[in-house]
Amino acid sequence: MKNRKTLYILIPAVILIWGLIIFKILNGVASIPVEKRSGMNLNHLKDSVKIEKDTFFIYANYRDPFLIENVPHKNSQVTNDPEKNNEYRQPRRRTRKTSNANKWPKIIYKGIISNNHNNDKVILLEIDQSKHLVRKGDTVKEIRINDFTSDSVFISYQEKERTINK
Repeated sequence: MKNRKTLYILIPAVILIWGLIIFKILNGVASIPVEKRSGMNLNHLKDSVKIEKDTFFIYANYRDPFLIENVPHKNSQVTNDPEKNNEYRQPRRRTRKTSNANKWPKIIYKGIISNNHNNDKVILLEIDQSKHLVRKGDTVKEIRINDFTSDSVFISYQEKERTINK
């Protein structure tokens, strides 16, 4: 009986508090503009203010972290006018020459398949996005399978050896 009395008191109190919060929010959103509240006419101030284009200088005389050599930059004037900002110079990029002789193909070791009847074990390899079932000693795309376990495979490619884990 006591809990019902407090429930009858608390529910109207919660509704009243939320109603006041919603009223304040709606009253603040639908506020009157400043010009009408203050009673002042601000139109004469808008005509006297001149808007100038923003002009500034960038002194980019620092080392570029992506270039090996330090290329001095000339001082450039940048404005908000996009037609004048087209003097941007692309930085020089250094390219690396890679040798295809030492480049390994992408090899993923998928797992081992074993036959319980005759203990024949085959592994599943994905070499350059093509899947192959191979045994110990097989050669696929110049890759020789030397040995394998349940979690890794030992391969050789162009006289270099590597271990690939699952």
